[in-house]
Amino acid sequence: IKECDWSSDVCSSDLATLVTGAPETTIRNVHLLAKAMQEPWGEPIMGIHLEGPFFSLECKGAHPEQHIREQGDIELFRQFFSAAQGKVVLTTVSPAIRDATSFIRQITDMGVLVSIGHHNANVEQIEMAFKAGATGVTHAGNAWSKQRPEDDRKNMEVAAQLCEEKAFVMVIPDGVHVNSTFIKYAYKIVEAVKPGRIVWVSDCSPFAGAPIGNYEGFAGQPVSVARDNAGALRTYPLSGSYLLLGECLGVLRQMDIVPERDILAGATGRSEEHTSELQSHSFISYAVFCLKK
Repeated sequence: IKECDWSSDVCSSDLATLVTGAPETTIRNVHLLAKAMQEPWGEPIMGIHLEGPFFSLECKGAHPEQHIREQGDIELFRQFFSAAQGKVVLTTVSPAIRDATSFIRQITDMGVLVSIGHHNANVEQIEMAFKAGATGVTHAGNAWSKQRPEDDRKNMEVAAQLCEEKAFVMVIPDGVHVNSTFIKYAYKIVEAVKPGRIVWVSDCSPFAGAPIGNYEGFAGQPVSVARDNAGALRTYPLSGSYLLLGECLGVLRQMDIVPERDILAGATGRSEEHTSELQSHSFISYAVFCLKK
């Protein structure tokens, strides 16, 4: 997560997000980040978000398949936490992995926030995750199961996540991860149940702003930057947003479906009474780190 000046996109602070990797790589990288936080130049790093490896394999997104773990492993998580000197403050977990409920409860008992994501969970599993202490939804609408419900009804898994009163719901409004229809109704549902829970994020890719071309992505996976059918620049496979948060908010404004006060509040946590201070606000976004061996 980043705090960025709206007028310049200059970031004042980050919640460094590490994607799924081999355990030894994650241990090394969280240790490096913890050491960096002790330096004067590392003061802007607010903490560490572990996005993975405890995901549903079919919903892994750009995360390397060989390192996904479909069972909770608190001892491994404690190794990550210890190597990070307690600087892990947020992690994303699939509610559909084995032992998810007890795993989530054990993580929250350590004082770490849990957000659910990269999953194909059913309603019962989602509800159990929230009861166990999960308080967030990571990039809602993206890296969720596309399977049709067995009983042929419209699935209720989306509603179960958006309607949880204690959960903050992160949405990437870049027009690529989710479309304007999803944003429109996700916003309406969240605001109707308990307002103020939407968090606009960019999930900013390491390739944000990169020229069109081919690159090496997470765990050596090939990534291309190209234009989609609508002419928007993006990564293939989707590996975070090509846009910085300020640019994402510009796309959201063009959709004309969310009031300005809630665009601002969802990116800063500030209420509408502060809208006149737009130029001095800080904005929240993911900063995804791709640290390799």
